[in-house]
Amino acid sequence: MVGESGRTVQYPKSSLEALADLERAFSAIGKVVEISKSTLSMTGKTRYGLQSVKLRVSVLDQGDDKSLIQIQGFGDDVWGGGARKGTDKLLRALES
Repeated sequence: MVGESGRTVQYPKSSLEALADLERAFSAIGKVVEISKSTLSMTGKTRYGLQSVKLRVSVLDQGDDKSLIQIQGFGDDVWGGGARKGTDKLLRALES
């Protein structure tokens, strides 16, 4: 993996609910490779064109049923376009 992209977003649910929503979103766009409820993190894969995009996600509890989602995307292109688009794809699936 060459290209990389990172994004952090606020999410209006608790960290465990966010992790469950992320698992559903990953299943809709690709597959979950690994999930850890103890560290509130997961790794998954999706595709952008012919590229395989690996996404690593961490959820941080912010209290008051809010959480912070940190997404790191890794793609095959030098410019990080696949990684950005894979991240966008996950966030769109999370919203729907």
